[in-house]
Amino acid sequence: MIFKLNVENLRHLNLKRPKLLISTKWNYFINWTQTENGCIFHDSFNGDIRAVENDLRQIDGLRDFVINPRLSVCDNNDLNVLARSSSAEFYIDHRKSMIRVSPWRYTLTELHLGSYIRNDGIEYIGHLHSLKVFSWGLSLYTFDEEFAHIKNLYNLEELRVWFGGQDCNVTPEGLITLFTLPQNEPEKSFPYKLKHLVISNYLEGTVDLFRVIDQNCPNLRTLGLPFNDYLPFNDGVMPFIVSNFKRLFFLDLSNFGDHYKDEVWDNLDDRNLPDLRLLILHGNKVNVENLRRLNLKRPKLLISTKWNYFINWTQTENGCIFHDSFNGDIRAVENDLRQIDGLRDFVINPRLSVCDNNDLNVLARSSSAEFYIDHRKRSYSSDHSV
Repeated sequence: MIFKLNVENLRHLNLKRPKLLISTKWNYFINWTQTENGCIFHDSFNGDIRAVENDLRQIDGLRDFVINPRLSVCDNNDLNVLARSSSAEFYIDHRKSMIRVSPWRYTLTELHLGSYIRNDGIEYIGHLHSLKVFSWGLSLYTFDEEFAHIKNLYNLEELRVWFGGQDCNVTPEGLITLFTLPQNEPEKSFPYKLKHLVISNYLEGTVDLFRVIDQNCPNLRTLGLPFNDYLPFNDGVMPFIVSNFKRLFFLDLSNFGDHYKDEVWDNLDDRNLPDLRLLILHGNKVNVENLRRLNLKRPKLLISTKWNYFINWTQTENGCIFHDSFNGDIRAVENDLRQIDGLRDFVINPRLSVCDNNDLNVLARSSSAEFYIDHRKRSYSSDHSV
């Protein structure tokens, strides 16, 4: 639907590669009937789209695509929350209790809310006990008591929330309660299984909050705190994270504003963030010299200080020559990083998309990419640098 396609060319390709499924529009794959006189192509697809999607998702590496955008669990015009599962997309009326009786309530594993949801809808999300991934595009005017329903998502491994900044009513005390495990059987409660956490545009983070997160999330590998620069963000948070979060592979402190503490990298020793493999600091006033010294001490660590860039250098007889640009293949580096368990859904190049559209900015991933740079320069191959 985005491109002007030559259907005849695609049909010829499909005849040469009959195992290849080609979709040129919603609810459709190129398909044909073999007759004595040749192939008769059809303009519609009368098969079971959902069954085909399910079969495709059994292939390792295929995920999060949609052929049918209207696999709805209800026939209602007032639908505004999009939920994804491993098998289909569903539309939920957040004002009604459909989740309580829906058969997929027990099987839905991913829920992505692209924008605002009314507070009385959060309760129903708490009934989706099989959720492993929950991303919320905008938590606006939400209070502690509504946000607390996330506590019921005891299987959650990934939580991403963009808070409403000055329009967010979730308090640090409310989040502390949310992230505190019970003494009895903590492994059966949120946030014990949490591996990936992103808290964006939250202006009331405190050291006490992040102390609780560190103590109660034993499996946490990814921490993102971007866009927390508009109101005073507790000055001690960044030094605390660097000194105490020992298990992180990925840390995003982009757009931390005046509360970015560049001096923490001067005092970093082997006990601080020992497993860190990716550090993103976009939008901050960084001391590049400090970060370069850190990178020389930890050559396996990738540091990105701006879009389309990693700190990189050439080793010479007279020492290291650092480069102000990155001439390697950003996509290949991203692919290599995603092979590390614990690294997920980050973007260094914001324009690696499959379409140029204001509403869609889909990152195109490749399962394998060849990446060559001069052997004298720092190598980013998966078996060497990360």
